Amino acid sequence: MEDLTKTQLILLMLLVSFVVSIATGITTVTLMDQAPESIIQPITKVIRETVEMVVPGETKTITETNTIIIKEEDLIVKAIENNQKSLVNLYSFYGETEEKVGTGFFVSANGLFIIGDNTLSKEKNYQIKINEKEIEMNLLINNEKGFSILKAISSDESEVDLKFNFSSLKNLEQAKAGQKVVVLYDQPVKVGVGIISELETIVEEINQNQEYVLMKLNIDLPEMVSGGPLINLDGDVIGIAILEDGKVNGINSKIIRASIDKI
Repeated sequence: MEDLTKTQLILLMLLVSFVVSIATGITTVTLMDQAPESIIQPITKVIRETVEMVVPGETKTITETNTIIIKEEDLIVKAIENNQKSLVNLYSFYGETEEKVGTGFFVSANGLFIIGDNTLSKEKNYQIKINEKEIEMNLLINNEKGFSILKAISSDESEVDLKFNFSSLKNLEQAKAGQKVVVLYDQPVKVGVGIISELETIVEEINQNQEYVLMKLNIDLPEMVSGGPLINLDGDVIGIAILEDGKVNGINSKIIRASIDKI
Protein backbone atom coordinates (compact mmCIF):
# COMPACT_ATOMS: atom_id res chain seq x y z
CA MET A 1 0.00 0.00 0.00
CA GLU A 2 2.88 2.34 0.86
CA ASP A 3 4.33 1.92 -2.63
CA LEU A 4 1.11 2.92 -4.40
CA THR A 5 0.85 6.34 -5.90
CA LYS A 6 -1.99 8.74 -5.16
CA THR A 7 -3.74 7.89 -8.46
CA GLN A 8 -3.48 4.18 -7.81
CA LEU A 9 -4.99 4.64 -4.32
CA ILE A 10 -8.00 6.46 -5.83
CA LEU A 11 -8.53 3.72 -8.41
CA LEU A 12 -8.28 1.09 -5.67
CA MET A 13 -10.96 2.90 -3.60
CA LEU A 14 -13.26 3.07 -6.60
CA LEU A 15 -12.81 -0.66 -7.24
CA VAL A 16 -13.58 -1.49 -3.61
CA SER A 17 -16.70 0.77 -3.69
CA PHE A 18 -17.89 -0.91 -6.88
CA VAL A 19 -17.48 -4.40 -5.42
CA VAL A 20 -19.23 -3.34 -2.21
CA SER A 21 -22.14 -1.87 -4.25
CA ILE A 22 -22.56 -5.10 -6.18
CA ALA A 23 -22.48 -7.12 -2.99
CA THR A 24 -25.02 -4.78 -1.36
CA GLY A 25 -27.33 -5.08 -4.38
CA ILE A 26 -27.15 -8.88 -4.34
CA THR A 27 -27.82 -8.93 -0.62
CA THR A 28 -30.77 -6.51 -1.00
CA VAL A 29 -32.39 -8.55 -3.78
CA THR A 30 -31.98 -11.73 -1.76
CA LEU A 31 -33.53 -10.13 1.32
CA MET A 32 -36.37 -8.62 -0.76
CA ASP A 33 -37.22 -12.03 -2.16
CA GLN A 34 -37.49 -13.40 1.36
CA ALA A 35 -39.25 -10.39 2.93
CA PRO A 36 -43.03 -10.30 3.46
CA GLU A 37 -45.27 -8.22 1.14
CA SER A 38 -46.02 -5.58 3.79
CA ILE A 39 -42.35 -4.58 3.86
CA ILE A 40 -41.69 -4.83 0.13
CA GLN A 41 -44.47 -2.43 -0.95
CA PRO A 42 -43.25 0.68 0.95
CA ILE A 43 -39.64 0.06 -0.13
CA THR A 44 -40.67 -0.37 -3.77
CA LYS A 45 -42.67 2.87 -3.65
CA VAL A 46 -39.71 4.79 -2.22
CA ILE A 47 -37.37 3.41 -4.89
CA ARG A 48 -39.83 4.23 -7.70
CA GLU A 49 -40.42 7.79 -6.51
CA THR A 50 -36.68 8.32 -6.05
CA VAL A 51 -35.97 7.20 -9.60
CA GLU A 52 -38.70 9.52 -10.94
CA MET A 53 -37.08 12.43 -9.14
CA VAL A 54 -33.55 11.86 -10.38
CA VAL A 55 -34.25 10.82 -13.98
CA PRO A 56 -34.75 13.98 -16.10
CA GLY A 57 -36.72 14.36 -19.32
CA GLU A 58 -39.70 12.15 -18.42
CA THR A 59 -43.25 13.51 -18.63
CA LYS A 60 -46.12 12.06 -16.66
CA THR A 61 -49.59 12.33 -18.24
CA ILE A 62 -52.49 12.10 -15.82
CA THR A 63 -55.92 11.48 -17.34
CA GLU A 64 -58.84 12.36 -15.11
CA THR A 65 -62.35 11.17 -15.98
CA ASN A 66 -65.35 12.91 -14.45
CA THR A 67 -68.74 11.20 -14.55
CA ILE A 68 -71.67 13.62 -14.83
CA ILE A 69 -75.06 12.21 -13.85
CA ILE A 70 -78.04 13.92 -15.50
CA LYS A 71 -81.33 13.28 -13.76
CA GLU A 72 -84.49 12.74 -15.75
CA GLU A 73 -86.29 15.41 -13.73
CA ASP A 74 -83.61 17.93 -14.75
CA LEU A 75 -84.30 17.18 -18.42
CA ILE A 76 -88.03 17.67 -17.87
CA VAL A 77 -87.49 20.99 -16.10
CA LYS A 78 -85.19 22.16 -18.91
CA ALA A 79 -87.70 21.14 -21.60
CA ILE A 80 -90.40 23.15 -19.83
CA GLU A 81 -88.18 26.21 -19.45
CA ASN A 82 -87.26 26.15 -23.15
CA ASN A 83 -90.88 26.10 -24.37
CA GLN A 84 -93.26 27.57 -21.81
CA LYS A 85 -92.93 31.16 -23.08
CA SER A 86 -94.51 30.19 -26.40
CA LEU A 87 -97.80 29.16 -24.70
CA VAL A 88 -100.73 31.60 -24.82
CA ASN A 89 -104.45 31.36 -24.00
CA LEU A 90 -106.79 31.95 -26.92
CA TYR A 91 -110.14 33.72 -26.45
CA SER A 92 -113.12 33.97 -28.77
CA PHE A 93 -115.61 36.83 -29.06
CA TYR A 94 -119.12 36.60 -30.42
CA GLY A 95 -120.94 39.83 -29.85
CA GLU A 96 -120.35 40.78 -26.22
CA THR A 97 -119.55 37.21 -25.15
CA GLU A 98 -115.92 36.32 -24.34
CA GLU A 99 -114.95 32.67 -24.02
CA LYS A 100 -111.65 30.93 -23.44
CA VAL A 101 -111.07 28.52 -26.31
CA GLY A 102 -107.95 26.87 -24.93
CA THR A 103 -104.18 27.14 -24.91
CA GLY A 104 -102.01 27.04 -28.00
CA PHE A 105 -98.44 27.93 -28.83
CA PHE A 106 -96.51 30.02 -31.34
CA VAL A 107 -94.34 28.23 -33.88
CA SER A 108 -92.79 31.32 -35.49
CA ALA A 109 -91.59 34.74 -34.41
CA ASN A 110 -94.05 36.47 -36.74
CA GLY A 111 -97.11 34.98 -35.03
CA LEU A 112 -98.08 31.60 -36.52
CA PHE A 113 -100.12 29.93 -33.80
CA ILE A 114 -101.23 26.30 -33.33
CA ILE A 115 -104.08 25.12 -31.12
CA GLY A 116 -105.55 21.63 -30.73
CA ASP A 117 -109.08 22.55 -31.69
CA ASN A 118 -110.40 22.32 -35.24
CA THR A 119 -113.90 23.64 -34.48
CA LEU A 120 -113.01 27.33 -34.67
CA SER A 121 -115.41 29.46 -36.67
CA LYS A 122 -114.81 32.27 -39.13
CA GLU A 123 -117.87 33.99 -37.66
CA LYS A 124 -116.07 34.60 -34.36
CA ASN A 125 -113.25 36.95 -33.50
CA TYR A 126 -110.19 35.59 -31.71
CA GLN A 127 -107.50 37.24 -29.66
CA ILE A 128 -104.71 36.59 -27.21
CA LYS A 129 -103.44 38.64 -24.30
CA ILE A 130 -99.74 39.19 -23.69
CA ASN A 131 -98.58 41.54 -20.93
CA GLU A 132 -102.09 43.03 -20.75
CA LYS A 133 -101.98 43.75 -24.48
CA GLU A 134 -104.78 42.34 -26.63
CA ILE A 135 -103.71 41.00 -30.01
CA GLU A 136 -106.13 39.96 -32.73
CA MET A 137 -105.76 36.49 -34.23
CA ASN A 138 -106.80 35.56 -37.76
CA LEU A 139 -108.05 32.00 -38.34
CA LEU A 140 -106.21 30.51 -41.31
CA ILE A 141 -107.24 26.86 -41.37
CA ASN A 142 -109.03 24.13 -39.46
CA ASN A 143 -107.20 20.85 -40.05
CA GLU A 144 -109.19 17.60 -40.06
CA LYS A 145 -106.49 15.97 -37.90
CA GLY A 146 -107.69 18.00 -34.91
CA PHE A 147 -105.85 21.33 -34.85
CA SER A 148 -106.17 24.87 -36.18
CA ILE A 149 -103.65 27.42 -37.38
CA LEU A 150 -104.04 31.13 -36.68
CA LYS A 151 -101.91 34.21 -37.35
CA ALA A 152 -101.42 37.23 -35.10
CA ILE A 153 -102.30 40.53 -36.74
CA SER A 154 -101.65 44.08 -35.65
CA SER A 155 -104.64 46.37 -35.20
CA ASP A 156 -102.45 49.39 -35.99
CA GLU A 157 -100.79 49.36 -39.40
CA SER A 158 -98.19 51.87 -38.24
CA GLU A 159 -97.14 49.63 -35.41
CA VAL A 160 -93.80 47.80 -35.54
CA ASP A 161 -94.11 44.14 -36.60
CA LEU A 162 -94.96 41.90 -33.68
CA LYS A 163 -92.36 39.41 -32.46
CA PHE A 164 -93.28 36.40 -30.36
CA ASN A 165 -91.52 33.77 -28.28
CA PHE A 166 -91.98 30.53 -30.17
CA SER A 167 -91.18 26.83 -30.12
CA SER A 168 -89.58 25.27 -33.20
CA LEU A 169 -91.28 22.22 -34.65
CA LYS A 170 -88.83 19.35 -35.12
CA ASN A 171 -89.44 16.72 -37.80
CA LEU A 172 -88.27 13.81 -35.70
CA GLU A 173 -88.86 10.44 -37.28
CA GLN A 174 -87.27 8.49 -34.44
CA ALA A 175 -90.18 8.74 -31.97
CA LYS A 176 -90.56 5.32 -30.37
CA ALA A 177 -93.07 3.54 -28.19
CA GLY A 178 -91.99 3.87 -24.57
CA GLN A 179 -90.37 7.27 -25.11
CA LYS A 180 -91.10 9.77 -22.34
CA VAL A 181 -92.75 13.03 -23.38
CA VAL A 182 -94.03 16.22 -21.78
CA VAL A 183 -97.23 18.13 -22.59
CA LEU A 184 -97.61 21.80 -21.66
CA TYR A 185 -101.02 23.43 -21.34
CA ASP A 186 -102.85 26.38 -19.82
CA GLN A 187 -101.41 29.68 -18.65
CA PRO A 188 -99.83 29.88 -16.08
CA VAL A 189 -98.29 26.75 -17.49
CA LYS A 190 -99.27 23.29 -16.27
CA VAL A 191 -97.48 20.06 -17.12
CA GLY A 192 -98.41 16.50 -18.03
CA VAL A 193 -95.73 13.80 -18.21
CA GLY A 194 -96.14 10.35 -19.72
CA ILE A 195 -94.98 8.04 -22.49
CA ILE A 196 -95.76 7.24 -26.09
CA SER A 197 -97.69 4.01 -25.63
CA GLU A 198 -98.18 3.18 -29.30
CA LEU A 199 -97.36 4.41 -32.79
CA GLU A 200 -100.16 3.88 -35.29
CA THR A 201 -99.59 4.28 -39.01
CA ILE A 202 -102.67 5.67 -40.76
CA VAL A 203 -103.18 5.64 -44.52
CA GLU A 204 -105.38 8.31 -46.11
CA GLU A 205 -106.90 6.87 -49.27
CA ILE A 206 -108.48 10.22 -50.17
CA ASN A 207 -105.06 11.89 -50.20
CA GLN A 208 -103.12 9.70 -52.64
CA ASN A 209 -102.58 6.99 -50.03
CA GLN A 210 -100.52 9.32 -47.86
CA GLU A 211 -99.30 7.80 -44.59
CA TYR A 212 -98.84 9.55 -41.27
CA VAL A 213 -98.03 8.36 -37.77
CA LEU A 214 -100.41 8.96 -34.87
CA MET A 215 -98.79 8.85 -31.43
CA LYS A 216 -101.00 7.35 -28.75
CA LEU A 217 -100.03 8.78 -25.39
CA ASN A 218 -100.30 7.49 -21.85
CA ILE A 219 -100.71 10.87 -20.12
CA ASP A 220 -103.30 12.04 -17.65
CA LEU A 221 -104.67 15.44 -18.67
CA PRO A 222 -107.77 17.28 -17.44
CA GLU A 223 -110.85 17.08 -19.61
CA MET A 224 -111.09 19.65 -22.40
CA VAL A 225 -107.33 20.20 -22.31
CA SER A 226 -105.99 19.93 -25.82
CA GLY A 227 -103.48 21.54 -28.10
CA GLY A 228 -100.40 21.81 -25.96
CA PRO A 229 -96.95 21.21 -27.44
CA LEU A 230 -95.67 17.64 -27.21
CA ILE A 231 -92.03 17.75 -26.14
CA ASN A 232 -89.34 15.08 -25.81
CA LEU A 233 -86.68 15.14 -23.10
CA ASP A 234 -84.25 16.91 -25.43
CA GLY A 235 -86.62 19.88 -25.32
CA ASP A 236 -87.74 19.44 -28.96
CA VAL A 237 -91.40 19.97 -29.90
CA ILE A 238 -92.25 16.81 -31.82
CA GLY A 239 -95.97 17.42 -32.17
CA ILE A 240 -99.18 18.57 -30.56
CA ALA A 241 -101.36 16.81 -27.98
CA ILE A 242 -104.97 16.23 -29.07
CA LEU A 243 -107.77 15.03 -26.79
CA GLU A 244 -110.09 12.62 -28.64
CA ASP A 245 -112.83 10.56 -26.99
CA GLY A 246 -111.20 11.00 -23.59
CA LYS A 247 -107.82 9.78 -24.85
CA VAL A 248 -104.71 11.82 -25.55
CA ASN A 249 -103.06 11.43 -28.94
CA GLY A 250 -100.07 13.15 -30.45
CA ILE A 251 -100.11 14.66 -33.94
CA ASN A 252 -96.61 14.53 -35.43
CA SER A 253 -94.99 17.89 -36.16
CA LYS A 254 -94.42 16.73 -39.73
CA ILE A 255 -98.18 16.88 -40.33
CA ILE A 256 -98.38 20.38 -38.84
CA ARG A 257 -95.54 21.58 -41.05
CA ALA A 258 -97.23 20.11 -44.12
CA SER A 259 -100.40 22.00 -43.23
CA ILE A 260 -98.48 25.25 -42.75
CA ASP A 261 -96.79 24.81 -46.13
CA LYS A 262 -100.21 24.62 -47.84
CA ILE A 263 -101.30 28.01 -46.48
